[in-house]
Amino acid sequence: MTYSEDLFDRYLKQIGYKPQIDYFYNYKINNNPPVDFYIKKVKPGILVEIKEFNPYGKQSKRKKQLKKEGVYDGYSAKDLREKIDAIKNQFKPYKDSNYICIGIIQDNPAFIAFNAHDIAEAMFGDLHIQITSVDSKEYCFIFKGNAAMSNKKNTRISAICSLTSVENESNSVLRDGNVVKCISVLNHYSKKNIPHSFFSGPRDEVWQINYRSRKLEQV
Repeated sequence: MTYSEDLFDRYLKQIGYKPQIDYFYNYKINNNPPVDFYIKKVKPGILVEIKEFNPYGKQSKRKKQLKKEGVYDGYSAKDLREKIDAIKNQFKPYKDSNYICIGIIQDNPAFIAFNAHDIAEAMFGDLHIQITSVDSKEYCFIFKGNAAMSNKKNTRISAICSLTSVENESNSVLRDGNVVKCISVLNHYSKKNIPHSFFSGPRDEVWQINYRSRKLEQV
């Protein structure tokens, strides 16, 4: 397993799923390329595809910036959209299936934890601040422009997630004393909704866009 796959495997065990019973790794369905994880326990089944940035590859953005400037300021929404497009391509064989599809985007190793706004900006468009009061004291974040998701694009993907290992506030079931935190942003354009109950870790966050208030809100 890659670092990111191992982290998700630990997450599934943390929320009580049993390997080879509730979920399967590198699982092949019919004659299609294998998916990273198939979660059987949640009906009609969840397909999970994980994409990670390689910080040490020859074309690594981090490697180039560190060499040039000595610091690294993170990945852009465009970078994350490229990973979402790669996830979309992996799910093409399941376009007309009943499976729920989720994507996970990771840095490897997890120097940078993608937060909900990072993910939402990649999914729904560049982040803008909109003033909502005359005295400019009230504002909200809105998303517009370039987007990986729309009502005509990437409706197969139900959520984009990112994982990070954090300190547990109680006794942990994990070997390093930490728990795996899953940050998920739901795709309201998706044809298949993932049950909120799936994200049941003690430190998990689930977010969605409220288009009445035009804010990103925690579920």
